[in-house]
Amino acid sequence: MASMAKSMYDNFYYYIENPTLPETKDWFMAGNPLKLITLLICYNFFCLYLGPRYMKNRKPYQLKNVIKIYNIFHFNFYCQGVGDLNSPSTLRIAKVIWVYYIVKIIDLMDTVFFVLRKSNRQITSLHMHHHTLMPAVSWAALIFIPGGQGVLVGYINALVHAVMYTYYLLAGLGDEYKKYLWWKKYLTILQLIQFAVIVAHSVFKPG
Repeated sequence: MASMAKSMYDNFYYYIENPTLPETKDWFMAGNPLKLITLLICYNFFCLYLGPRYMKNRKPYQLKNVIKIYNIFHFNFYCQGVGDLNSPSTLRIAKVIWVYYIVKIIDLMDTVFFVLRKSNRQITSLHMHHHTLMPAVSWAALIFIPGGQGVLVGYINALVHAVMYTYYLLAGLGDEYKKYLWWKKYLTILQLIQFAVIVAHSVFKPG
């Protein structure tokens, strides 16, 4: 039993202190996963417990201007492995993945805004799982596989989110902008197309 516990600890310590790709381990919020784990624990604690208790007897915060600024800043189909990170082009892709990862961390503010505005109906189990898992998955991609065919998924997801946050920005500008939101119904269609493309990309095998 003691040897099993030691083995588990050694394995855990290895992945804490020795990420597979040293080229990305010193980037902000990369490397040691305890930084991300701590952030996600704080995020869940605030959004599910501390925040609602704090807001219980308070009026919702008016965050229209903050959210407008927030929304503004969100603005090869074949199987392919990760390239050599000594290559400038491959390293550029890794840096783009790092930016994507940081954006997934910033996305946690979605839920914080819901809490402070007392929009608790929007804090669903699916919402919390999605916002907790995406930074973790992005961290793993950055540390272990910063490139390859998974990059296409990130590009598609980033494009869909840019469209979504553009809609949120216009919706938050007031009633006079509602006439520009006729394309709301197409957001769901866009998300379904994204899902279909990602699934097809995951199962597609050349030749």
